[in-house]
Amino acid sequence: MAFRLFLPLFFIFFAFLYIALLNPGTVEFQYAPGHTVALPHVALVMFAFLAGTLSLSLVYFFKGVGDVANDMANMFRRLRAARIEGSLLKARQKAGQGQMDKAMRLLENIISKKPGLFEAHLLHGEVLRKTGRAREALRAHSQALALDPANLGAIIQIKEDYMALGEHEAAYRLLEQVRGRMPEDHAVLAEMRDVSVQLGEFHRAAVLQREILSLTADAVSQKAEQVKMAETYCLFAEQLLADGRFDAARDQLDMALKVEPDFVCAAMLLASALQGLSRHDEAGAVLRRQFERTHSPVALLKLAQMDPGNREELFARARGIAPEEKGLEPVLIALENARGLRYRCAACDAVENSYFPQCPSCGNWNTANAAVEEPVPSPDGQ
Repeated sequence: MAFRLFLPLFFIFFAFLYIALLNPGTVEFQYAPGHTVALPHVALVMFAFLAGTLSLSLVYFFKGVGDVANDMANMFRRLRAARIEGSLLKARQKAGQGQMDKAMRLLENIISKKPGLFEAHLLHGEVLRKTGRAREALRAHSQALALDPANLGAIIQIKEDYMALGEHEAAYRLLEQVRGRMPEDHAVLAEMRDVSVQLGEFHRAAVLQREILSLTADAVSQKAEQVKMAETYCLFAEQLLADGRFDAARDQLDMALKVEPDFVCAAMLLASALQGLSRHDEAGAVLRRQFERTHSPVALLKLAQMDPGNREELFARARGIAPEEKGLEPVLIALENARGLRYRCAACDAVENSYFPQCPSCGNWNTANAAVEEPVPSPDGQ
């Protein structure tokens, strides 16, 4: 660039030297009728050289002014972006601390200054939903999605808004549309499965979970999805058991145990289904196999309650199978003394007086070693 600008000046300079040394003469200019002026060739060339130099200097001067102005504009833009980013971080902290009003004011200020900031609209919608304004949250998240149509986070937030509004079918339809664009996205399929569970569409949830399982490659993730598959089958089976459809429930629970043989909840529900079909021997065999696999105290307790006549033989066998399993001792002692037992959730420590496949408090499923304990005696000794 600089070379191209200076090249004409070099030519003018060499022309000046050539004329000054080899062709000194004058040129007459008529600037008015009857008035002329004679200018030496050297003066004309020098004037052209000076004019070119001045022009080049002006070009660089204004270019420098433009660069300075551009740098200052970029600096102010960065400072403004940093202030907005700081405000957004502060709003996120306030929302995390439960100070929703302060977070809301900060976010509204950010959006007024920078309406195209995706993260601000997304957080604004979350805060609105947490304060019970789900309809406004839906609008805020829709604005965020308009800024980034392929963003899965915004889509999931819109799904949560629909769920908060009680429009579960709308949430599912939204996810179906997204699935059309991302057919093998685990996150979308998992969201569809969860919405189906909340709608009570357990068969559809099981189909979706099978698809998720088929798309999972690594061993660790596959194990987690197998457990989720067993849980989904159990949910469907519970619905069937409540309707008195014991055969259909048994089929679902057989599939659950095929996917995850150590899933105690499935074995317990299968025993209940078989009892409903008056197939008590098969129910006992299911529980016996489950106890031998997992040493689960709840399986042993259910087995003892089903066959009280063989309790002593059962206890002796249990101690032989799992002599060091501490969780069995409360079961054995309590049953020998004809006392009741309590069931404690391993996730949230909630206590129930009867067995629960899924904790009523936190929703977690009972593990193989779910805590079974003797009740704390009341002050009056009862």
